[in-house]
Amino acid sequence: MTAFLASVVNAAEAALALECGADIIDCTDPGRGALGAPAPAVVADVARRIAGARPVSAAAAAPDIDPADLAPAVAAMRAAGADIVKVGLTSARDARDRIAALAATARAGSLIGVFFADRDPQFDLVADLAAAGFAGAMLDTVDKTHGRFLETLEAADAAHFIEACRAVGLASGVAGSLEAPDVPRLVALDPDFLGFRGALCGAGDRKNALDRDAVASIRALIDAGGHHEERQGRHDRIFVRDFLVDASIGAYAYEKGQRQRMRFNVEADVPRAMQVADDFHDVVSYDVIIDAIRRMTATGHVKLVETMAEEVAAATLRDRRVRRVRVRVEKLDIIDGAVGVEIEREQTDFAPRSRKSLGLLAVRAPASS
Repeated sequence: MTAFLASVVNAAEAALALECGADIIDCTDPGRGALGAPAPAVVADVARRIAGARPVSAAAAAPDIDPADLAPAVAAMRAAGADIVKVGLTSARDARDRIAALAATARAGSLIGVFFADRDPQFDLVADLAAAGFAGAMLDTVDKTHGRFLETLEAADAAHFIEACRAVGLASGVAGSLEAPDVPRLVALDPDFLGFRGALCGAGDRKNALDRDAVASIRALIDAGGHHEERQGRHDRIFVRDFLVDASIGAYAYEKGQRQRMRFNVEADVPRAMQVADDFHDVVSYDVIIDAIRRMTATGHVKLVETMAEEVAAATLRDRRVRRVRVRVEKLDIIDGAVGVEIEREQTDFAPRSRKSLGLLAVRAPASS
């Protein structure tokens, strides 16, 4: 289950976030730019209010802090009560300097390296973080007025980052002006946590106070992808029809090194909405299917259309509400017509992936309402 990180500005907001089901209480100061490093006194107030019920996180300092000053800044946040401390990583050279400066400090507690989607993030440095003893890595954005994370990078980029973290044993997180429609698309990628501020505030403005309904809404959206409730066999169907992409596909030598036109048709049976409502809480997003297709066709050469179909089906079924999926994949440049495969797969019970501990982080089971 993906954890829910809620950024707060004071102890009162921390109490509200805790009550609404946040898994990580993140201290921030929206007026201080990217990462919004809070004053240690604020972190201390929040830690006292939370009293160990959830881990508290905070940024050590602004991303442009001198690397020599990083270790003391991390120590100050830990002393104030932060269980998890975030450190910004900008350019590749700057990031290596910061990682080296924190190698000893990282092993003393949960440290998270934060890459910025709008500052050319270097995903190859994820391995350096692991080697230095960091607990995890996170993708965020510097410019909160520029747009959402998924307007800066593609879902395929986020998937690549999450897989890179998983490969070296790091927890992975994604944030960056995320909105409600982004949640199902990112939960489908299986990050360890998602971070929010603006989407939790009144009018969606990160400088406003937390809004109880908005916080509860994001909690429900994160939970929706990992749970399902069978409704006496009543289902609706979502679909992506005649989606055309170019891909490197084929087992023959002449098919390598060139791209072919592919057509995808996907249908997914989902539980009928419990009520008609103009929001995302009770529906499965077709964006998840489109993202899966784009990821598959962007990862390099694939020999078989069957492989593509299986990958798209598996990605769609990661949302536990999807009961059955049919995937049709066609190659359009082989004959005067189309060749391909159509498969049908059903939801099966499987154990959720174990989560990285992030020190004191233990993702709770959602409370029943």
